[in-house]
Amino acid sequence: MKKPNLLQTFFIACSGADRDIMQECPSEYNKYSGIGATIFLTAALAVFTGGYALNFVFDNVPLSILFGILWGIIIFNLDRYIVLSLRKEKIPTKT
Repeated sequence: MKKPNLLQTFFIACSGADRDIMQECPSEYNKYSGIGATIFLTAALAVFTGGYALNFVFDNVPLSILFGILWGIIIFNLDRYIVLSLRKEKIPTKT
């Protein structure tokens, strides 16, 4: 059975996918690692933009770094919450 590499495992964790279910569905590794990478990279960009914005306004590097990290964590959690709260509607089947 195919196992995800370390980077894929990290991104799958960022996506919020259940590890036990993912082991049963190795064909979904790329999908959920892509979702996790999108969430992680959005948060990484938020760290830089939040830190830069505060540094531009107040010209205080330590405060800017702390705010950038805090802003990145906030964006990461919001994105992850949005992705986890999306549910597909069940398509009625004919029985």
